[in-house]
Amino acid sequence: MIPKPLTMLNNLTYNILTFDIPTGSQTFYFSKTETKGSHRIHKYLFPKEVKAKFPELLNQDEAFLYTTFTNQSSELDPVKFDLCLAPFSFAKRYYNYLIYHYFKDQGFLVKNNFVKDNEIWLKFSETPALTIYDKYILRIQEATVSKSLELLIIYDGQTKVLKKSVNQLQNIAPEHYGLILHKNEIVNYQRILPEYEIDFAFAYPSLNRDIINDLGWEFEEPKKENKYETFKGKISYFHKTYLNNPAFKSIIPISLSFLKVSEHDIHQVEENSNLLVFGNNATHTDAWQGIKANGPYRRTSHNRVHFFFIFHEDDFTAVEAFDLYLKKGVSYFNGLERVAKINYYTAPKFSIRFKDKENPIPEIQDQLAEREFDNDIQYFAFYLSPYGKYEKNKKLRAIYYDIKKELLMKKIHSQAIDIEKMISQGTAYWYSMRNIAVAVLAKLNAVPWQIETELKEELVVGVGAFRNDDTGVQYIGSAFSFQNTGKFQEFECFIKTTPNILAGSIHEAIKRFVTTSNQPKRLIIHFYKTMSREEIQPIQDKLHHLGLSIPVYIIAINKTRSTDIIAWDNEWQHLMPFSGTFVKAGRNRYLLFNNTRYVDVEFKPTDPYPFPVKLHISCTQPEHLDEEVTKELIDQIYQFSRMYWKSVKQQHLPVTIRYPEMLAEIFPHFEDTHLPEFGKDKLWFL
Repeated sequence: MIPKPLTMLNNLTYNILTFDIPTGSQTFYFSKTETKGSHRIHKYLFPKEVKAKFPELLNQDEAFLYTTFTNQSSELDPVKFDLCLAPFSFAKRYYNYLIYHYFKDQGFLVKNNFVKDNEIWLKFSETPALTIYDKYILRIQEATVSKSLELLIIYDGQTKVLKKSVNQLQNIAPEHYGLILHKNEIVNYQRILPEYEIDFAFAYPSLNRDIINDLGWEFEEPKKENKYETFKGKISYFHKTYLNNPAFKSIIPISLSFLKVSEHDIHQVEENSNLLVFGNNATHTDAWQGIKANGPYRRTSHNRVHFFFIFHEDDFTAVEAFDLYLKKGVSYFNGLERVAKINYYTAPKFSIRFKDKENPIPEIQDQLAEREFDNDIQYFAFYLSPYGKYEKNKKLRAIYYDIKKELLMKKIHSQAIDIEKMISQGTAYWYSMRNIAVAVLAKLNAVPWQIETELKEELVVGVGAFRNDDTGVQYIGSAFSFQNTGKFQEFECFIKTTPNILAGSIHEAIKRFVTTSNQPKRLIIHFYKTMSREEIQPIQDKLHHLGLSIPVYIIAINKTRSTDIIAWDNEWQHLMPFSGTFVKAGRNRYLLFNNTRYVDVEFKPTDPYPFPVKLHISCTQPEHLDEEVTKELIDQIYQFSRMYWKSVKQQHLPVTIRYPEMLAEIFPHFEDTHLPEFGKDKLWFL
C-alpha cells in the first residue's frame, strides 16, 4: 500500500464557522421570578457581575435567575457586563436565543432539539400526500478545534410531514405520533401540556415508522448516495443563503469561509493496517480477492458438515437454483467448495418443507423432532425466506428470529436467504453468494481472514446496544477477545439493568485470560456511548479485587445516523477523505475516516461513502494516554472494522460494536433471556 503524501491530506475542511465575541459591556436583564418570554439560568452560569447583584442566591444549593437577555422590562433588573468575559455557557444560551428569534421572526420553522441546539426546517419539496423539509442544526461550541468560538452547521437529513391533519387520520394510534406541525410551531405530540391550546384540525404529523405501518405504506429502502456531496452542498447553500449576510452577522460575526483542518490535526493509521492475511499467509487489502485467490486463513475444523434447506413448498424451484449456486457457482462465484474450502454435501430427504407460510414454526418443530441427528456431524440449515428485509408486517419479520432460535437450541447453524432478492437479481446474485460463503465459514468456526498485527497481551471488550422498537427495552451485547487480532472468544447478552452485570462479565473474562495466558497488560473497552463514572467504577472494583492495577482504556464509538462535526477533502471531486485518515474533533475526540478510498486502488463508484466514525478516548490512568498510545488504539479500531465476516465489503464500524449490536437485536427473541452455551463462543448471529 503506497503511503499517502502529506500534500494529499492537508486540504480538509470542517463544517465550522468561527467567530469572536465583540468586546465591550452591554446590558442584560434578570429577575428572581419567571416573566413572560424569560429563560431560566442556573447560578453556575452567572457572570460575576450578576453574582454581585444577587449575592443571596449564591448560598443556596439550587439557585436560578430568569433573564430576557437584552429585552428590557420594568420587572427586570439591569446588569452590565462584558459578554466575552462571562461563562461560555451563558454566552451559548444568549447566542442560541438570538439564532432562534432570527429565524422565527422571519417565519421559519424552528425548534430546540434535546441538547438545546436550534433546529431549522426548510421546505424542500412536496407530493400530493407529503411536504418534505430539510433539517439544519446550528450548534454554538467553545474552541473545540480552533482558538475561537465555533458555529457548527449540521445538515440532519429530511423529515416528511403528512398533508392530512391528526383529526383526518383516525386509523393512527395516538401513541405513534411524534413531532407535529401546528400553526407554524413544531410540537412533540407526546409532550403537549394541558394548557397548550391545540386544534387537531391544523396539526400535521411528521412521518415515522409506526405511522407508515398504520397507513399500510411501503418502507423506502435507504438511498445509496455520496453523503459528503449532499452534506456539503446543503450546508453551503444554507450558509450562503441564510447566514452569510449583514443581518445574521450583526448578531454573530461569523467568518467568511469554513474552517480548514490544521495540518497538525491530520493523522494516518499505520500503512499495514489495511492488510488482511489469508491462506498460506498471503496478504491482500481486498477481502474478496484475498479469499478467492488463497482460501481462508484457517479452514473449518468440522470435516463432517451436512447442509439442508428449510423452505415453503411453493419455493422448491428457488431451492434447486440456490443449491446449484452452492454446488457449481454462479457468474464469478465458483461454488462454496472452491471459495470456502468446505465439502458441500446435502443429505437426501433431510430438508424441511412447510405449508403454512405465515406460521411455519410448528411444522418446522415437528419435522426437526422427527430427524435423527448424529453428534459427530455439524448440521447447517439454509432458510429460504419468503419475506424480505423490509417486510412491513412485524409478525412475518419475526419468523426469521424464531427459526434462528429453534435451530440454535439444537446446535444447528443457519443462514437466511431472501428468495425474492435471489430471483430478481439473477446472475448478479453472485455478489451475495460471496458474502454467504464468508458467513458460512465464520459460523463453522473457520477464520476467513486475519489482521496483520503483532499479538499482544491485552483483553479487548466490545459493548453494543439495541433498543427493541416494540417494547422500548434496551439490550446490551458484549464481545470478549483474548487477542488483539480480532478473534473473539466469547459473547454475552443481557437486558440493560445495572453496570454490575457488565463488570461481572469482564471479571470472569479476565480470570479466564489469566488462566490461559499471562496477566493482561491493559484492558481496552469499545463502548457504544460515553461511559459514565457509575459504569466504569464497578469494572475498576473488579480489577482491584483481582489484584490488577492495569490501565483501562475506554473508547466511545458513536455509531448513530445523525451527523455533527465532519470534514471533507477539497482536493477530490467526491469530497471523502482517504481511508485511515483521522483528525481532531475536540479534546481526546477524533474523526476516523474508514472507507475504500486508497491512493493505489481505483475507487469504485458503487462503493459506499460512509461518514467518519466519531471516537472519544479516555483512560482510568490518564498518564498512560499519550499521543503514541492514542494512535495505536485508533489503529486497532480501524483494523477491527476489517474483521466483519458477514460480508466481503469493508465496514466503517469495528466488529467490537457491530457484533454485540447484532447479538442484542436477536436476543429479545429468547424467552428465558439467556444465551444457550452453544451460542456463547460462535458467530451464529451473523
